Amino acid sequence: MFLLISTPTARPAQARRNRPLEEVESEQRKKQAPISLKLGKVKIQPRKWLVFAGVALGFALLLGIAYTVFSNMPVRDIGVKIEANDDNHFHTAESVKAILDGETGPGVTGRPMKTVSLKAVEEALLAERSVLKAEAYKSVGGTVQVELVMRKPVARLINNSGASIYLDEKAVKFEPTELHTANVPLIRGDFEEGAVDTFACNTISAAIPVLNYVRNHEFWNAQISEVAIDQAGELTLYTQIGDMPIYFGQPERIAEKFSNLMDFYKQVLPELGWKYYRSVSIEYKGQVVARKR
Repeated sequence: MFLLISTPTARPAQARRNRPLEEVESEQRKKQAPISLKLGKVKIQPRKWLVFAGVALGFALLLGIAYTVFSNMPVRDIGVKIEANDDNHFHTAESVKAILDGETGPGVTGRPMKTVSLKAVEEALLAERSVLKAEAYKSVGGTVQVELVMRKPVARLINNSGASIYLDEKAVKFEPTELHTANVPLIRGDFEEGAVDTFACNTISAAIPVLNYVRNHEFWNAQISEVAIDQAGELTLYTQIGDMPIYFGQPERIAEKFSNLMDFYKQVLPELGWKYYRSVSIEYKGQVVARKR
């Protein structure tokens, strides 16, 4: 009897690789990490994106509600800011409100905010010729704010009909108001112009540079009270003190003429006084001609 004994052939062992611990942990973290979207350099996770979208939507809803409430809110008041100096207080906050809420005004107080036209408000204020600039805007709390810049008068004109008209530094005419009388020189002459007419007499607008010079000079602004203009455009100045006319001539070489007149004031008048002279002329170049009484 034969026994067949076989010995199994050993299989070669598979090669095993020992990976570093850091590599294994990194692979596990990748499997557990949530899915994310990458947009350029911005990385947005789905949950955070939903939160942001919800916040934005809620904010938009709040803005919509606030706008609706603001639009339907009635105007409770008109805020007025006026840029003016001592010579152009032709309007007050009360007079501005009366213009806007009067019979011919656009009507502001009590109306819903959304129905108030800011353009109509500004046009109603600019219809007042004493107003140079007007700006209107709406603010929280139901207030319409208006800001005004008033014209600066340099003279007051009285025409042949007895109507009083102010002139600003650009020869724009506007009516006086009962609220204020500006301390500016009076212009006298043969004038037919009204406040809303264009000038037919160019001599008035030609005299504006002289009036602007007087206004911007502290001494002459306090001294000159009247300016007379004849049909040839010749100017005659009158002072607050004394009755001596100053013949200025044509409105040219303005600074030179006033400089000569200042020399006369400083060097001659202190010696003899106002009553010694009947008139003084500065119309000729380099001369001051004084006439005795």
